[in-house]
This record gives sequence, C-alpha cells and structure tokens, in this order.
Amino acid sequence: MTQITTEMLAWAAGFIDAEGCISIVRGQGRRSPNHYVSIQVGNNDLPPLQVLADMFGGTVKTRKTLYGTSKTHFSWWSRSSGPALQAIADLSPYLVSKREEADLVVEFGKRPTAMGRRRLSADLLRQREDLCAACQQAKRTRRVQSAEGVAAPPHALAWAAGFLDGEGCISIGTGRASADKSRVTYFPQLEIGHVDPRPLHIFQTLFGGHMRLCNARGKGRQPITYWCIRGVSALDAAADMRPWLVAKSSQAAEMLKFRSLLSSTNHVRLSSDNETARANLKRSLASMKSAKGVKHG
Repeated sequence: MTQITTEMLAWAAGFIDAEGCISIVRGQGRRSPNHYVSIQVGNNDLPPLQVLADMFGGTVKTRKTLYGTSKTHFSWWSRSSGPALQAIADLSPYLVSKREEADLVVEFGKRPTAMGRRRLSADLLRQREDLCAACQQAKRTRRVQSAEGVAAPPHALAWAAGFLDGEGCISIGTGRASADKSRVTYFPQLEIGHVDPRPLHIFQTLFGGHMRLCNARGKGRQPITYWCIRGVSALDAAADMRPWLVAKSSQAAEMLKFRSLLSSTNHVRLSSDNETARANLKRSLASMKSAKGVKHG
C-alpha cells in the first residue's frame, strides 16, 4: 500500500461522501446473525478506485456495461472487518455526509467478536443489532439533514476535490448575450448534485456560487440539491482543487485554458476574435467527459 497523508485521507473522504456506501451488514451465521463492516464505492472512472485500493486494500471490480451506453462501471469494496474497519476509522474525521455511519461503525468495532465456536452473548448480539439498525436509519435520514452550521472538514480543498471527482461536472456552458440575443456567450462552470445538502453548503462556503433544490420526479425518488458556480469564480475554484483531483484533473486543466481567452478579469465575455477557440475548447472538454468509462475493444 502507498504512504497515506492527511490530504489523501481528506480526498478519499470527499470521494466516499459523494459516491460511497458505509454499512454494518447483517449476515446469517450458523447459530446467530453474523455482522460485518462494509465500505463500497462505484464510479465510471477507474483511477480513483485504484487509488482507494492502494490506500486501503480491498478489491476493484469491473461491472457490466451500463444499459444503453458503451460505458463500463467500476466498483471498489472492502468487507473484511479488519481492513474495512481501519479504513473507516481513518476516514471518519474527514467525512461529512457519511460521518454518522462512520461513527457507528467505529463504535461497532469496539465490541468483541465471536471467536471460534463461541457464541455471542444475548446482550452483545442486541448491541450489534442496534448499531446495524442505527446505521440503516442514518442512511434514510441523510437527505433531510439541515445544512446550517455544518463545518468544513480538515484539508477542505482536498476533500472538495474528492467530492468533485465523485459527483461533480466540469463544463463550459453557453447562453445568449443580454444585449445581443443572436450572440452566443460561453462561461466555465462547476456543478454538483447530491441528496445531502451539507456537502454542497461547504462548497458554497469555500467558493461561493448558489444552491437550489430540485424536487424528485417519480415515486420513491429523493429530492436533489444542486450547487453551481460560473465564470471566473468557477476557474478560481477549479484551480484551488486541481492539485488533488484524480478523475477530473485533465478536465480541470482543459477548463482553465479558458482564462487566457477572457477579455477582462471582471467578466467572462470573450472577444469576437476568439469564437473558434471558445467553441473548440467547449467541444474538447465535452469529448473528454464522454470518453471516461468507455469500453474499448
């Protein structure tokens, strides 16, 4: 395994906050329920999952191609109580969205386990069942948590880079100029959507931008909170996070080329001489995004 720094832990916590699942799983043993700790992350980008495997061990697997696309889905997981428990304990101080589950897992790890054929006592088994149920409840209530008063974790920029790697979108948007509706304007933007508003509140605190709630469509779907930032502020935010980005490092570098095309430092309207450069930059960034996770023959 690689040498792990606190910045790497913060990045990993951000990525798991965005895409991960921390659980106490109730299996069925011969004589009594068998509880174990599980941490799992799925993504269309393989490199971040390989980083997690280098840091914490576990297994990286290729899942079947997503329906209707040519993209391949990857997953990393660790389910053995020892390594998984240690990974979650190391990540816990940096987690935001998954902090409640991590704290319950750490508490679970303090309980003794069954050795050989010795059965757990009824009291210890009840404690493990209660922690398992509390972990499931924490997952269900995450979406109704208030974002007010939430504090940024240590090494917040590294954490934010991990979260952006997991759930973020780096793009160059288009619109119509207010003075001339026939003219297309271009602007860099970062956008993230998540069911838990607390991480997005941290992004707003760190970088500015705005948040909005999008009500779910369809039965059983959860409402999603979006954070978005545009223009020079988006370039500044991308530059701040880029040293820690993994999956989206190349996309951030491509978007940062936009800065050289600005006609001033106060706004993002570009000179008419750069129409081709703007369009090419937008297409280049879009092609980089569409290529991730593509299955090659």
